[in-house]
Amino acid sequence: MTRPQEGPVAAEPMDRFGDLRLASYRFDPTQEPLRSQLINQLGAGPSALIEVAKNFVGGVNAGLWLLRAQEEMVLKLVRFDATAPSQLVEASMFAKLAKEFPKIAEDPALAFPTKIFHVRTPNGVRSHDLV
Repeated sequence: MTRPQEGPVAAEPMDRFGDLRLASYRFDPTQEPLRSQLINQLGAGPSALIEVAKNFVGGVNAGLWLLRAQEEMVLKLVRFDATAPSQLVEASMFAKLAKEFPKIAEDPALAFPTKIFHVRTPNGVRSHDLV
Protein backbone atom coordinates (compact mmCIF):
# COMPACT_ATOMS: atom_id res chain seq x y z
CA MET A 1 0.00 0.00 0.00
CA THR A 2 1.37 3.41 -0.92
CA ARG A 3 0.56 6.60 0.87
CA PRO A 4 0.09 9.98 -0.78
CA GLN A 5 3.03 12.30 -0.39
CA GLU A 6 2.88 15.87 0.86
CA GLY A 7 4.06 17.36 -2.45
CA PRO A 8 3.22 16.46 -6.05
CA VAL A 9 3.78 12.77 -6.73
CA ALA A 10 5.85 11.65 -9.71
CA ALA A 11 2.69 11.08 -11.76
CA GLU A 12 1.51 14.68 -11.34
CA PRO A 13 2.17 16.93 -14.34
CA MET A 14 3.82 19.92 -12.65
CA ASP A 15 1.80 22.52 -14.57
CA ARG A 16 -1.49 20.98 -13.46
CA PHE A 17 -0.75 21.11 -9.69
CA GLY A 18 -0.13 23.98 -7.31
CA ASP A 19 -0.36 24.99 -3.67
CA LEU A 20 -2.76 27.35 -1.93
CA ARG A 21 -1.66 28.69 1.44
CA LEU A 22 -4.40 29.57 3.89
CA ALA A 23 -3.98 32.64 6.09
CA SER A 24 -6.36 31.03 8.63
CA TYR A 25 -7.78 27.55 9.13
CA ARG A 26 -11.00 28.50 7.31
CA PHE A 27 -11.29 27.88 3.56
CA ASP A 28 -13.44 30.52 1.85
CA PRO A 29 -12.40 31.40 -1.71
CA THR A 30 -14.89 34.28 -1.81
CA GLN A 31 -12.82 36.18 0.80
CA GLU A 32 -9.39 37.81 0.64
CA PRO A 33 -6.55 36.94 0.61
CA LEU A 34 -7.49 33.46 -0.68
CA ARG A 35 -9.67 34.90 -3.46
CA SER A 36 -6.80 36.86 -5.03
CA GLN A 37 -4.35 33.99 -4.60
CA LEU A 38 -6.71 31.61 -6.39
CA ILE A 39 -7.68 34.01 -9.18
CA ASN A 40 -4.01 34.86 -9.85
CA GLN A 41 -2.96 31.21 -10.04
CA LEU A 42 -5.84 30.43 -12.41
CA GLY A 43 -5.19 33.55 -14.51
CA ALA A 44 -8.86 34.47 -14.24
CA GLY A 45 -8.46 38.25 -13.96
CA PRO A 46 -9.49 40.68 -11.21
CA SER A 47 -13.11 40.91 -12.35
CA ALA A 48 -13.67 37.17 -11.80
CA LEU A 49 -16.57 36.29 -9.53
CA ILE A 50 -16.50 33.38 -7.08
CA GLU A 51 -19.77 32.29 -5.49
CA VAL A 52 -20.98 29.34 -3.44
CA ALA A 53 -22.69 26.70 -5.58
CA LYS A 54 -26.11 26.35 -4.01
CA ASN A 55 -28.10 23.10 -3.84
CA PHE A 56 -25.04 20.89 -4.30
CA VAL A 57 -24.83 18.76 -1.18
CA GLY A 58 -23.52 15.28 -0.59
CA GLY A 59 -20.65 13.02 -1.49
CA VAL A 60 -17.23 13.64 -0.05
CA ASN A 61 -17.11 17.29 -1.05
CA ALA A 62 -16.12 19.78 1.64
CA GLY A 63 -17.42 22.66 -0.48
CA LEU A 64 -18.36 23.68 -4.01
CA TRP A 65 -18.00 27.10 -5.67
CA LEU A 66 -18.42 28.54 -9.15
CA LEU A 67 -15.79 30.83 -10.62
CA ARG A 68 -17.09 33.04 -13.40
CA ALA A 69 -14.57 34.78 -15.64
CA GLN A 70 -13.76 34.26 -19.34
CA GLU A 71 -15.09 30.77 -18.77
CA GLU A 72 -16.97 29.17 -15.90
CA MET A 73 -15.16 26.76 -13.58
CA VAL A 74 -16.38 24.55 -10.79
CA LEU A 75 -14.15 24.57 -7.71
CA LYS A 76 -14.56 21.47 -5.57
CA LEU A 77 -12.91 21.13 -2.16
CA VAL A 78 -12.15 17.59 -0.95
CA ARG A 79 -10.52 16.57 2.30
CA PHE A 80 -7.00 15.17 2.14
CA ASP A 81 -6.21 12.20 4.35
CA ALA A 82 -2.48 11.42 4.48
CA THR A 83 -3.27 7.94 5.82
CA ALA A 84 -5.54 7.00 2.91
CA PRO A 85 -4.20 4.78 0.12
CA SER A 86 -3.30 6.86 -2.95
CA GLN A 87 -6.07 5.23 -5.01
CA LEU A 88 -8.58 6.87 -2.66
CA VAL A 89 -7.12 10.38 -3.03
CA GLU A 90 -8.96 12.18 -5.80
CA ALA A 91 -5.97 14.35 -6.83
CA SER A 92 -3.81 11.24 -7.20
CA MET A 93 -6.40 9.58 -9.41
CA PHE A 94 -6.61 12.63 -11.68
CA ALA A 95 -2.79 12.68 -11.90
CA LYS A 96 -2.76 9.01 -12.86
CA LEU A 97 -5.40 9.54 -15.55
CA ALA A 98 -3.52 12.56 -16.95
CA LYS A 99 -0.32 10.52 -17.15
CA GLU A 100 -2.02 7.55 -18.83
CA PHE A 101 -4.13 9.69 -21.19
CA PRO A 102 -2.22 12.94 -21.85
CA LYS A 103 -4.99 14.42 -24.06
CA ILE A 104 -7.81 13.73 -21.59
CA ALA A 105 -8.14 17.39 -20.57
CA GLU A 106 -8.73 18.34 -24.21
CA ASP A 107 -11.68 15.97 -24.68
CA PRO A 108 -14.82 18.15 -25.01
CA ALA A 109 -17.02 15.27 -23.87
CA LEU A 110 -15.33 15.16 -20.44
CA ALA A 111 -15.07 17.47 -17.46
CA PHE A 112 -11.45 17.14 -16.32
CA PRO A 113 -9.57 19.43 -13.91
CA THR A 114 -7.39 22.08 -15.50
CA LYS A 115 -5.63 22.70 -12.18
CA ILE A 116 -5.55 20.98 -8.78
CA PHE A 117 -4.38 22.81 -5.69
CA HIS A 118 -3.04 21.23 -2.53
CA VAL A 119 -4.54 23.41 0.20
CA ARG A 120 -2.15 24.02 3.07
CA THR A 121 -2.97 25.31 6.55
CA PRO A 122 -1.04 28.27 8.00
CA ASN A 123 1.52 25.80 9.41
CA GLY A 124 2.04 24.18 5.98
CA VAL A 125 0.08 20.94 6.48
CA ARG A 126 -1.90 19.72 3.48
CA SER A 127 -5.52 19.58 4.64
CA HIS A 128 -7.56 19.56 1.42
CA ASP A 129 -7.33 19.50 -2.35
CA LEU A 130 -9.17 21.99 -4.53
CA VAL A 131 -10.13 20.37 -7.82
